[in-house]
Formats: sequence, C-alpha cells, structure tokens
Amino acid sequence: MNESEYGKKQRHKAVPAVYLFLTDLKTGMVLLALRQNTGYQDGMWNVPSGHIEGDELPREALVRESKEEIGIDFDPCDAEHVHTSYRPAHDPTGARVDLFFRVSTWSGEVRNAEPEKCERLEWFPLRGPFPPNITPNVLHALNEWWKKEEPFSELSVEWLKEHGLYRL
Repeated sequence: MNESEYGKKQRHKAVPAVYLFLTDLKTGMVLLALRQNTGYQDGMWNVPSGHIEGDELPREALVRESKEEIGIDFDPCDAEHVHTSYRPAHDPTGARVDLFFRVSTWSGEVRNAEPEKCERLEWFPLRGPFPPNITPNVLHALNEWWKKEEPFSELSVEWLKEHGLYRL
C-alpha cells in the first residue's frame, strides 16, 4: 500500500479513557463516586475517570481527571496500571479502550470537586460487596484486577447487551 492509499483507508478508532482505583491501603477501601447530571450512567457508582485528550499521555490524563473530580494530586509514576479492557462500539460514540490505574499515595484532601456531576463520594471495601448500581464495566475491571489479577479483558457485544450497556 502506498502512502496515498494509506491515508484514504478507513481505520477503526476507539475512544481511550482512564479510570482511577484510588485505594486506601490501611483500610483496604476503594473510592467510588455517584454520578449525576452527566447524561451518561447517571445514578450509577463509578470511579474518577475521563477521556484522554489528544495531547495527553494516559497517566497525565489520570492526574488531570483526579484533580478535576476529587481534588487530589499525585506523581504520574505512582499510578500503577492494573487492567485494560476493550469494548466494541455499543453506543454512537464508538468503541472504547479503558485503562485502569491504582493509586494509593496522593496529596490533598479527597473531596467532591464536581458536585454538579457527582452526588457524593464514598469508600467501599475492595473485596466488596459493591452497590448494585455500580457501572458494569468498572465492576468487571475491579473483579478482573483485584480477584483474578487479570491484566486484560474484552467485553463482547453480548456482554454489553447483558449488562444494559448496548445502545445501538
């Protein structure tokens, strides 16, 4: 394939996002946030997360999102990559590549820095139980990481349909 053909070929694209498993090692807890007024999975528990901007590296996006959502700061080197999952297109925004990181050392006080998008923050035991209204892909990643030590998973269209995430 020559250069001009390469530019014309349609490439599959997936939206990359980062997710923070903020963990308190002394208590064995993980921070969850109850979503509201976002238009996406409102009323569901999630973790601080967001899309990677065009000029960012994943850990940079994680630091930015954490500061914006829960008011903390940490060294990007302290973000341990613990799981990656892939979701095929399941809504009009397309396919997703979700990168999950664990952070257990940070500066600043954990607080709800976006009360218009987050009803409240709450700590839950890493071993569960988790609330029934936790976002399915986050629960899946928590289980894959914490219980199975599995670094990668693929969420099929069937899985997405079973968990109410398929909107096409």
